[in-house]
Amino acid sequence: MRRTFSPTDAAVEGFRIVRRRPDVLVIWTGLVLLTAAVSVGLVWSSLAPDFASVISALQSRVRPDVLQPVAEKVRGTQLLLTPVSATLHAVLGAAILRAVLRPDSRSVGYLGFGGDEFRVFLVQMVCGLITAGVLIAWVLFVVVFTAIGIAAAGLHSGEIGKAVLWAVVIGGVVGVVGIVYVAIRLSLAAPMTFADREFRLFESWGRTRGQVWRLAGAYVLAYFLQLVVALALMVTGIVAGGLVFVASGGPAILTAHGDALAILKAAWPAALVGLLPVSLASVISTLVLQATAASAYLALSRDAA
Repeated sequence: MRRTFSPTDAAVEGFRIVRRRPDVLVIWTGLVLLTAAVSVGLVWSSLAPDFASVISALQSRVRPDVLQPVAEKVRGTQLLLTPVSATLHAVLGAAILRAVLRPDSRSVGYLGFGGDEFRVFLVQMVCGLITAGVLIAWVLFVVVFTAIGIAAAGLHSGEIGKAVLWAVVIGGVVGVVGIVYVAIRLSLAAPMTFADREFRLFESWGRTRGQVWRLAGAYVLAYFLQLVVALALMVTGIVAGGLVFVASGGPAILTAHGDALAILKAAWPAALVGLLPVSLASVISTLVLQATAASAYLALSRDAA
């Protein structure tokens, strides 16, 4: 019997988790907010000593090179935030996989911090590197294809612009198709790794054989479902934040050409209010997309058994 699954069922698995365990949205959103607070704390601890001088420099419109030391600190802070963000994605990703593949788990919000999370982190990192490699190969392909097009048109030909355009269009289509295809073929690596408690990567290539179109349909449907919810939440966040900014007297400060520090003081309560629905939108997007892959893997595994 040929292995198969329902793309529609897989695409709505994330919403089933929310219906079954609505508390996970609160817990996972809280985790995102906590991570955001830690990130802001790291940024503030790094930039606080220079904050007053930066505000003064911006108001006096000094040369950009004067702010170079601060820019270097910002880059250093970004390096600190990278492992924080990667850890959040691994922990949240493992929690979603646990909700689908081990729904009877008694951990709070399906959260954990151990071997499962580490293996998911490795899979995410390797898949990211492979995607980056495919992207670099695509760029090289477009460059070579463009050079061939220019050579074919003739160096002094008026058709060079048309040749470059066609090369970029064709190369772009080939690149997008290639990246999407590789992503789909490797999309079951994280669920397989979590289920087997062993690192799996190219095993996903075999498991997705003959399922590319169904998986593509499931992911496209899941993407548009989460997009509708995420956009609604983001609009809510923007509106709520805007109302708080107005209530805090922000427009009056802007009209009076207040200094940057005064504007910042009026804006931060609005940013905090808007951050909640935006964080919730981020969680729902991650949940819906990753639960789709986990649900598809679970269905294919049952059929194979």
